[in-house]
Amino acid sequence: MSTEKTQVVEKAKHTPGPWTVQVDAHYRGRIKAGELWLATAWTVTREGNDSPALPAIANARLMSAAPDLLEACKQIVAADADSIEDCGTPDNHTTRHVCMVCGASYGCDDTCPMNLLRAAIALAQGGVA
Repeated sequence: MSTEKTQVVEKAKHTPGPWTVQVDAHYRGRIKAGELWLATAWTVTREGNDSPALPAIANARLMSAAPDLLEACKQIVAADADSIEDCGTPDNHTTRHVCMVCGASYGCDDTCPMNLLRAAIALAQGGVA
């Protein structure tokens, strides 16, 4: 991909929510934003049949929740950034960041779910996890 195309793709923004799901007669989940048709989730077996027992509708529901999930992740990470505790004395006032999830005060380790949220936001915005 050319550098120009890469820059355009990196700056692209998703269609604002809310997104909804409509199930068609073939049990495919159609994801829409208002009247704009965004995608169709299909599940087809090797035999070529699709049925309500397959995960197309569940996949469509998960995709339709993406804008709300992204916003929730952003709000949690922003709230965590404001999570400060007073760790000083009356003579020496000091504060430090404390992770809302794992309680770490000098950066979370790889097992902290807050890192999963940051990675998910990066992926959703065209970055790397």
